[in-house]
Amino acid sequence: MQNSGHKYLHEYKGEQLKSFMEYEIDGELLITKFWKGNQRGFLGFNVGLLGLINRAYDDLMIKYFLKVKISKSDILNIYERYKVKVSSTQIDNLVKEFEKDELVIYACKACLDCTKVRLNIESDNNQYSWSISPEHKYTFQKEEYELEFTSYRTKLQENRFNEIESMNLYQFK
Repeated sequence: MQNSGHKYLHEYKGEQLKSFMEYEIDGELLITKFWKGNQRGFLGFNVGLLGLINRAYDDLMIKYFLKVKISKSDILNIYERYKVKVSSTQIDNLVKEFEKDELVIYACKACLDCTKVRLNIESDNNQYSWSISPEHKYTFQKEEYELEFTSYRTKLQENRFNEIESMNLYQFK
């Protein structure tokens, strides 16, 4: 049986779906704050989306983290800036994804679909708040939060990752 050239994510080299940018909160990786004890095996089946797909997608994620509204023209411009091909169907799907109240930040590394960890972001004049579940809520001071994400976005746009930072990023295409 042949799948007409389509590859599922798990058919790619396993190593490339393990490298992604992780979120650090107070010196601890966000993913380690989830599913302690017996449920910890769940993490082995998931991968972070930041640093996984491509720089254009990361740029959109960062805009979302900063609570910047994302339009169809924003998506087209960003994908053009990074010279990433995108179909009209993909654009429509991206518009729908970035209009939602919650953004997927971790997903199944085999299909990016069957399991998802979604993040809701709220902001006011002084802070940003992340809510993943009732027991996983995090608050950040606005100035530090925005500085972190805008500096990462600049590094992303200028492709200024050092060798260690860029190791295996964006290998899923």
